Amino acid sequence: MLNSEKGILNEEDKALSGEQTYDSALATMILRAQDFIVPLINEVFGERFTESAKVEILSSKRIVAQIDGRLSRRETDAYLKLSEVVGEMIEKCYHIECETWYDKSIIVRIAEYSSAIAVDEAVVTKYGVVLNIPNSAVIFLRPNDSIPKKMQITYRVPNGREASYEVPVLQVKDYTLDEIFDKKLLILLPFYLFRYANEFDEMEEDENKRKGIDNELRRIEERLAILLEEGKISAYQKLIVEELLLRVSDKLTIGYKKIRKGVDEIMTGYIFRTRADEILDKGRQEGLQEGRQEGRQEGRQEGRKEGQQEIVNLMKYLWTNGRGEEANEALNDGKVLENLLSEFKDMHVTADPN
Repeated sequence: MLNSEKGILNEEDKALSGEQTYDSALATMILRAQDFIVPLINEVFGERFTESAKVEILSSKRIVAQIDGRLSRRETDAYLKLSEVVGEMIEKCYHIECETWYDKSIIVRIAEYSSAIAVDEAVVTKYGVVLNIPNSAVIFLRPNDSIPKKMQITYRVPNGREASYEVPVLQVKDYTLDEIFDKKLLILLPFYLFRYANEFDEMEEDENKRKGIDNELRRIEERLAILLEEGKISAYQKLIVEELLLRVSDKLTIGYKKIRKGVDEIMTGYIFRTRADEILDKGRQEGLQEGRQEGRQEGRQEGRKEGQQEIVNLMKYLWTNGRGEEANEALNDGKVLENLLSEFKDMHVTADPN
């Protein structure tokens, strides 16, 4: 649950640091940034829904029958319904799975989930039952040239007839940064660094190649800032993208200290500039308070800038000194941030020879 439009991800969302980081990131984007859903559906399924289409987030929890007859609880990554009146009512359901690795069992799981959805929503008629299979697709994160562009599920019924349908595939690697923004596929941004995942070993040892990632992250921030200024995304949506990008990247770059350090420093700086505005608005920083006491706009603006920079400097210090957990804690707890700022300020005062 969200604290507010100005808030940040809370305890529920911190579970993203666990094994389900990537699935949870997609689910969080779908739940918290629903404006990003229609462009994704249009891209993956070749639809033509407009921004006025109604989006419903449907239940993702299913009971799936195993081969040995046992029942197990499963949770799909995303199950949605889109509807819109374009001359006539168009209403369709979509099931999307997010996968890191490719193997041939994935299409079997898609069939299991789709069948479970159809059974849950079965329509009983006078003569029997109708099972409506939803539109399904898979988003693959880690680059793999052996992944097919689309997969197929075929049902063979007792009379020998077959019914087949295609499951489209989207790979993050197939989209450049410009294409993601031009096609409004902002829902893919938290996973953008997966484009380079197969090159991490080389990048870890090559500073120039690491700078390429740093430049891409700065480009993402520049494009997001433009969208915010144009009113095409909200400040909250921008913060959600930034936080999830940081969390996903932290998980992805485990074992690559140099890459991780660069990502953390850049993204934490952007996130904390946003958080700094909220904190400064509440009068927690001395610079802003002094500006208010003087009653001068110039003083307020200068206090805000100094307070923001102080927070950014603190975050860089924490990340470069192995205190990343404290930095993350400060992101979610203003009191912790205040204490760390006080410690940081005292440390610099002590070190100042003047």
